[in-house]
Amino acid sequence: MSDPPRSRVAFVDWLRLLAALQMITGHTLDAVLVDGARQSSAFQTWTQIRGLTAPAFLLASGISFALASRLEDVGAFAALR
Repeated sequence: MSDPPRSRVAFVDWLRLLAALQMITGHTLDAVLVDGARQSSAFQTWTQIRGLTAPAFLLASGISFALASRLEDVGAFAALR
Protein backbone atom coordinates (compact mmCIF):
# COMPACT_ATOMS: atom_id res chain seq x y z
CA MET A 1 0.00 0.00 0.00
CA SER A 2 1.49 3.35 -0.96
CA ASP A 3 1.64 6.36 1.33
CA PRO A 4 -0.46 9.40 0.46
CA PRO A 5 1.55 12.20 -1.16
CA ARG A 6 2.77 14.86 1.27
CA SER A 7 2.20 18.49 0.63
CA ARG A 8 5.28 20.68 0.58
CA VAL A 9 5.68 23.94 2.43
CA ALA A 10 6.37 26.37 -0.38
CA PHE A 11 8.06 29.11 1.63
CA VAL A 12 10.75 26.71 2.86
CA ASP A 13 11.50 25.61 -0.71
CA TRP A 14 11.59 29.26 -1.86
CA LEU A 15 13.87 30.24 1.02
CA ARG A 16 16.29 27.43 0.18
CA LEU A 17 16.23 28.41 -3.50
CA LEU A 18 16.85 32.06 -2.68
CA ALA A 19 19.72 31.18 -0.34
CA ALA A 20 21.31 28.89 -2.93
CA LEU A 21 21.06 31.54 -5.66
CA GLN A 22 22.43 34.18 -3.29
CA MET A 23 25.37 31.90 -2.46
CA ILE A 24 26.18 31.27 -6.13
CA THR A 25 25.80 34.93 -7.08
CA GLY A 26 27.84 36.10 -4.11
CA HIS A 27 30.77 33.81 -4.81
CA THR A 28 30.67 34.62 -8.52
CA LEU A 29 30.63 38.38 -7.98
CA ASP A 30 33.36 38.09 -5.39
CA ALA A 31 35.55 36.26 -7.91
CA VAL A 32 35.02 38.49 -10.95
CA LEU A 33 34.55 41.99 -9.49
CA VAL A 34 37.43 44.43 -9.87
CA ASP A 35 38.87 46.04 -6.74
CA GLY A 36 37.62 49.50 -7.66
CA ALA A 37 34.00 48.37 -7.65
CA ARG A 38 34.40 46.90 -4.16
CA GLN A 39 34.68 50.41 -2.70
CA SER A 40 31.15 51.45 -3.68
CA SER A 41 28.30 51.73 -1.20
CA ALA A 42 26.24 49.34 -3.35
CA PHE A 43 28.88 46.64 -2.89
CA GLN A 44 28.98 47.28 0.86
CA THR A 45 25.19 46.86 1.01
CA TRP A 46 25.47 43.71 -1.10
CA THR A 47 28.07 42.35 1.31
CA GLN A 48 25.75 42.95 4.27
CA ILE A 49 22.86 41.18 2.52
CA ARG A 50 25.16 38.36 1.44
CA GLY A 51 25.99 37.78 5.09
CA LEU A 52 22.45 36.47 5.56
CA THR A 53 22.90 33.67 3.03
CA ALA A 54 24.27 30.95 5.31
CA PRO A 55 21.90 31.71 8.22
CA ALA A 56 18.92 31.65 5.84
CA PHE A 57 19.99 28.31 4.42
CA LEU A 58 20.52 26.86 7.90
CA LEU A 59 17.13 28.18 9.01
CA ALA A 60 15.41 26.61 6.00
CA SER A 61 17.24 23.34 6.60
CA GLY A 62 16.19 23.32 10.24
CA ILE A 63 12.57 24.02 9.34
CA SER A 64 12.68 21.25 6.73
CA PHE A 65 14.09 18.81 9.29
CA ALA A 66 11.49 19.80 11.89
CA LEU A 67 8.64 19.38 9.42
CA ALA A 68 9.96 16.05 8.20
CA SER A 69 10.47 14.68 11.70
CA ARG A 70 7.04 15.85 12.76
CA LEU A 71 5.38 14.21 9.77
CA GLU A 72 7.38 11.00 9.96
CA ASP A 73 5.86 8.43 12.34
CA VAL A 74 8.40 5.68 11.79
CA GLY A 75 11.93 5.41 10.55
CA ALA A 76 15.03 7.37 11.31
CA PHE A 77 13.20 10.34 12.85
CA ALA A 78 11.30 8.24 15.40
CA ALA A 79 14.47 7.81 17.48
CA LEU A 80 14.88 11.58 17.80
CA ARG A 81 11.60 12.11 19.67
